[in-house]
Amino acid sequence: MAAGGTGPRRMRPARVVIPVAIAALVIVALGARQCSPAPAVDQAEAVAIATEAAGFPVVEHQVRFVRQGIRNQPAWVVGVKAADGSAMTLLIDGRDGSIDRVDATGPE
Repeated sequence: MAAGGTGPRRMRPARVVIPVAIAALVIVALGARQCSPAPAVDQAEAVAIATEAAGFPVVEHQVRFVRQGIRNQPAWVVGVKAADGSAMTLLIDGRDGSIDRVDATGPE
């Protein structure tokens, strides 16, 4: 065969594999996002639940929304602080508002 023949060109595997891999990653990311449940408990409700559970007058609070576990379950981490330095951190389930975990510290 001649050096500049007119035969069919072979497609490089990278030209096929890379776009297919990128498309697969996009589809997986979108699918995971669609399967994540939305929280039924909003931020204000989570703070109210934590304030009531604290058992002391709350002077300061911090709230953070997180997703946990393989099923990507919504939860709120609420930290509350009293005037004497007592503090609690509560993990509140974003689906039903139940308190899953409590960490407490005494006055500083």
